[in-house]
Amino acid sequence: MEEFGHVDILVNNAGYGEMVPIEDTTDEHFEGTMSLNLFAAFRHFREAVQHF
Repeated sequence: MEEFGHVDILVNNAGYGEMVPIEDTTDEHFEGTMSLNLFAAFRHFREAVQHF
């Protein structure tokens, strides 16, 4: 931000998943996956939008 002063584009390219049968997926595993795949994208956008 100091050098360019603004954000032109944000690429939210994080994702995680495992090949685990649904019956073997724990709540903790699912919450961790959702935390990265959904909430991380939201948090990054929320911070970046201030600079568009």
